[in-house]
Parts: sequence; structure tokens; C-alpha cells
Amino acid sequence: PGQQQHQRKKGSSKDRSDEELEEHRASQEEYGEEVQSSLSVLDWTPGAPEGSTTEIACVRGANDIAYQSPSDGLHICKVFSLRNARWSSGVLKMDPGVIKEPQLSRDNFLSFYVAHGRVEVTLHASVTVVGTGCAFFVPPQNRYGLRNVGKTECKLSYTQIKLPAPVSSPS
Repeated sequence: PGQQQHQRKKGSSKDRSDEELEEHRASQEEYGEEVQSSLSVLDWTPGAPEGSTTEIACVRGANDIAYQSPSDGLHICKVFSLRNARWSSGVLKMDPGVIKEPQLSRDNFLSFYVAHGRVEVTLHASVTVVGTGCAFFVPPQNRYGLRNVGKTECKLSYTQIKLPAPVSSPS
């Protein structure tokens, strides 16, 4: 009961091995895990009456996570992204040797946690290697790139926080 179908977005590569899915399903059966995605939370939005609540999708089950593959060996899944909330989070997977080409962080703070693997991080003019259990962040207006230097797939979780619009100076 309550078993969800595994879905993939059009054009994405296989995002979970059959073994991983079977392991997850067995875990759900063993612990009676039911994923309830929408939860009642205090409404934080401007103008909401104090103490009011809202329903929001705060939980994503393993079967609800689908990866996009913008290039061979690079798989990105935006797990959470709230309209007008100025943040998002997700998971990035890279096959061995894969490079995420350098890009500008623009007006975003990016925070990464390495869940598995070894990643070479290029941040502005610096290069370092981080591994499982390490974390790093990218400040706004900096170029950054990633390269999987390990022998296995690496998996990173990320959070992106957009800075508020710059305040214009009075004329």
C-alpha cells in the first residue's frame, strides 16, 4: 500500500540502479516507511497572520527524485525549490573523470557536502581536493568548477541561496 512508481523526467539518464531501488523498497517494507510529502508548517510568508499554517511539500521520497543529465556523466536533481523563496537544494552526481565546467556563481551562495567520492574543486584561482564527509561553499561572484578525481561515482548535496536584489543608492 502507498507504493509509489519510480518516475524519470524525459531525457534523463537512468538515475538509480535496480539494486538501489530494490534495497530502498526492502527498507520501506522493513520499517513500514510511508513518505508523506506535504506537511503542515507555520506560514513564514510576509503578511501571513501570526500562527497561521500552510501545507507545503517538505519531504521527497527516494522514488520522487529524478535526475537531469545536461552532459554525459553529470546528473543533477533539484530536490527542493520554492517559488519566491530565493533558495533551492539538490543532489549532483558525477561519473569518474567527469568535469562540471567552471561557471560564475553570480548572486548566489552555493554550499556543497560530499556524500561520497573525491572531487577537485576549482574556486576562483584556487584548486583543492575534497572527499567523503567534507563540505565547501562558493561565495557570490566567483567562478567554480568540479571534477570527479575518484575511481567511483561521486555524490554531492548542494544548497543554493540567492542574494536579495542589490539596494540602489538614492540619487
